[in-house]
Amino acid sequence: WFGPGEPAWRELLQRFPKTRFDRLQPTFQNRLVLDHLLFDLPDGWTVSGHVVQESYGSDHHPVVAGVVAGPRRTTD
Repeated sequence: WFGPGEPAWRELLQRFPKTRFDRLQPTFQNRLVLDHLLFDLPDGWTVSGHVVQESYGSDHHPVVAGVVAGPRRTTD
């Protein structure tokens, strides 16, 4: 319920340290930041995410991510 102030949130970010957020947006009733995407990406990969404005009949708004693969690793 407390979003980034929630102890569970802080614990998860320790496990998924590469998670980055452009900005935190409310996903529940336009006031609480409850829904998140956490990432464990290989080096060189990037991700961006955003909250969809349409709720599609739900009380939550979808969170969408775009993942860009980094350069391919070559083995010699």
